[in-house]
Amino acid sequence: MGEKNIHEGHRQRMMKKYRENGIECFETHEVLEILLYNVFPRGNTNDISHRLLEKFGSLESVLSADVRELAKIDGIAENAAYKIRFLGDFFRYSELPHTENIILESPGDVEKYFGGISVGEREFGAALFLDSRHRLVHTYAIRDSFYDFLEFGVREIALKAVISQCEYVIMAHTHPETAALASSADISSTNRLATALKTIGVTLEDHIIIGGESMLSMRESGLLKMS
Repeated sequence: MGEKNIHEGHRQRMMKKYRENGIECFETHEVLEILLYNVFPRGNTNDISHRLLEKFGSLESVLSADVRELAKIDGIAENAAYKIRFLGDFFRYSELPHTENIILESPGDVEKYFGGISVGEREFGAALFLDSRHRLVHTYAIRDSFYDFLEFGVREIALKAVISQCEYVIMAHTHPETAALASSADISSTNRLATALKTIGVTLEDHIIIGGESMLSMRESGLLKMS
């Protein structure tokens, strides 16, 4: 009981400090410590925060870490690992523009749509689902390795295409610090996805790669088979 009261008092003091000084007054481990209050309703999140940062190196890396790796940290069970990952997914999702009636008719439109997303040094990808007028009806953000997802996520994208009742899909991902170039894996996986979507009556319109200072449309570059 005494330990519980100590931690509850500490949390109250931390929130009082935040109210009086804002988030800028905290060090990184303290920001994570407070964020973890949403995962652990009681107890010492300061120690867990330190262990997470020691393992993953940064707040961003903690929030994008694989659930299996998070669950290896002392004090974090599988359910807590999923809650931490959800927080990271939520912050990434909140960065997406959610304006209604977005029309994506060109690679430039897609680049502009992605322009409001701060991706830092990490690659970021998405599947964009469009209706017959090329109006965006759903965005599916891809936060794990985009290459791995594109290789194995065909069924998931096809299912979301059916649910969203879309007619077109545009894949897009960023190369934050490198040129916009399509690898052989990008090309082969994209064309496999195009073939799979065609079987359900959906067209893969394009795969846009956005680099630090350039952009590549696989359709315009002739890399997307339109058979």
